Amino acid sequence: DEVKAGSCPFYEPLHDEARGTMLNWIQTWRETLVASYADNGPSMILSNEDGNFIAPEERMRTSNPKYVLREWMLVDAYSKAAPSSIRATIFPMAIKSEEGDESMVHELFELVQNPYDEGTEEQDEKYYRRAPDDALKAGGTAFMS
Repeated sequence: DEVKAGSCPFYEPLHDEARGTMLNWIQTWRETLVASYADNGPSMILSNEDGNFIAPEERMRTSNPKYVLREWMLVDAYSKAAPSSIRATIFPMAIKSEEGDESMVHELFELVQNPYDEGTEEQDEKYYRRAPDDALKAGGTAFMS
């Protein structure tokens, strides 16, 4: 289920068997995580060796970037940046002028400077999501043509 639009990691609803399998996997993962923070668990041992306790959610946040560039983001950025005279017709995205609009290239560059940060609300809405449906239909963006 989606917490907010575009937040579900799946592009199609899971059928009952797949949903059950996923929920079982999540439960096993949670149990393993709790065990790893038990007295002799590997995460607790690592925290003790570090000299201070690091909560599981903080350890995961600092180990996994929130923002990862995806092909659909890059295609949109370079398509908008290209002058309209050389822009590929396969990516008919609007640009602001004949010279192209590089603002999205700069936005993405800014985004990847701190990929582990929470980012702004605007960055979250634009880039912390699955690919938009129109990107999934553009050849060479979501699949090899």
